[in-house]
Amino acid sequence: MSPLFRERLRIGLGTNWLTVAGYRRSPRSKPIRREVIPFEPASATAPWQAAVDALPTALAKAGKAEVTVVLSNHFVRYALLPWSAALGSEEAWLAYAQHRFAAVHGAQAAQWTLRIAPTAWRGARVACATESALLEALRARLGERNVRL
Repeated sequence: MSPLFRERLRIGLGTNWLTVAGYRRSPRSKPIRREVIPFEPASATAPWQAAVDALPTALAKAGKAEVTVVLSNHFVRYALLPWSAALGSEEAWLAYAQHRFAAVHGAQAAQWTLRIAPTAWRGARVACATESALLEALRARLGERNVRL
């Protein structure tokens, strides 16, 4: 199959479910696969572990596919960072976001991966944080199937 028409999978990770939507990459892309995979929730220490462990079930029917993983808000924390003229670089914004998450969530924020998105010119920025261990587990599990996150 041509890489231009390779299947695309969008997988949603929740606390006790996975949703899978498969599409063909074509001009008129319609879903070719829709599935909800339930599982037992994981422990409180790593609530995302059961979702990551259920990924092979979602990937079992996929051949060579491009995979996008969408995380439930249960696994992501958000902060709105007000615009500041003093923050002139992306590194400064990231340091500010790290400071804000640490102030709100404490020492555990040091274990999170942060991303920042601008909203408007001279506008606030949205920062999101996810446990780094979750992202590493996703990369490892998808890497077992030679799928890039």
